Amino acid sequence: MRGLDLKAVRYFVAVVEARSFSGAASRLGLAQPSVSEKVKQLEAELGYLLFDRSHRQITLTAEGKAFLEIALRCVVEMDRLHASARQIGGQDHARIVIGCSSASTSAPERDRLVDEFMRREPDVSVRIQSMEPKPLLEAYWRAEIDLLMIGAPLPEGIATRRNIILCEQYGMLFVPRESPLRDHEVIPLAALQGQTIAVFPAISHPELCLDVYRLLRDHGASLLEIPEANFITLQNFARRRRICALTVDSMASFAGDSLIARPLEGNPFRSTLHLIEPGAAASTAARRMWRLACRVAQAPVVTSVTPDAVRASV
Repeated sequence: MRGLDLKAVRYFVAVVEARSFSGAASRLGLAQPSVSEKVKQLEAELGYLLFDRSHRQITLTAEGKAFLEIALRCVVEMDRLHASARQIGGQDHARIVIGCSSASTSAPERDRLVDEFMRREPDVSVRIQSMEPKPLLEAYWRAEIDLLMIGAPLPEGIATRRNIILCEQYGMLFVPRESPLRDHEVIPLAALQGQTIAVFPAISHPELCLDVYRLLRDHGASLLEIPEANFITLQNFARRRRICALTVDSMASFAGDSLIARPLEGNPFRSTLHLIEPGAAASTAARRMWRLACRVAQAPVVTSVTPDAVRASV
């Protein structure tokens, strides 16, 4: 047997963790046929099947379960090798790239964490990249970002990793000062009948947005999706159009003179912003920021993918 394709080994582990080829492809930022073909090539090199594909949901064969033990160790060692190579080349300490979902721009806890880290580590350059969830996750799985900040519900493959809750966000409505809705301290959902409400594009966080948007429409509101998932853009859009806007509580103080922030009945919109633990290949500076976040976070969440957990899931 010639040397194994280490990239194929990583793809195999990704399929096991995602429990599907399509999930692994999404995680890796690749087309599903590329992942399937790579795993088939690995099976050909090994001389046995790793997956039983005869059922609707793929399962590991006996040989696949045995090989998983080796593959997991291999991936961990590859990540460590990558990290060590960065240290030798002097690329490890100078910069942190934080990938954030667009909605996180309103979270003061995010800014406080970054500000405190920059105060403690003035020699480390910190860069924030705000993206929509799909390209954000693709960048994370390609190790193009060191730390990931993303809102709940956490996508498949991320939810099982150790993470901490940086903050909770609650939905509010920006209301024009001339609107009758201003008279409500808490806006009843029934009062939304006939109202036009500016909202983020649903694609910016479909798992969260779709249910909330459906609820607003069920109560007679017309939703107008703005072209950019940015809270300042949302606020300015509502101000120009003289319409309501669905925002979060941390933005209430930015309502200005022409808008008023009001909570919604039943608080139907709630999200949490999570910081995901950096992977084995992340820089030491990224790990220091993670440890700082763990110290200041109010509600740490300890979940992790371990070899035992992966084996139990397949």
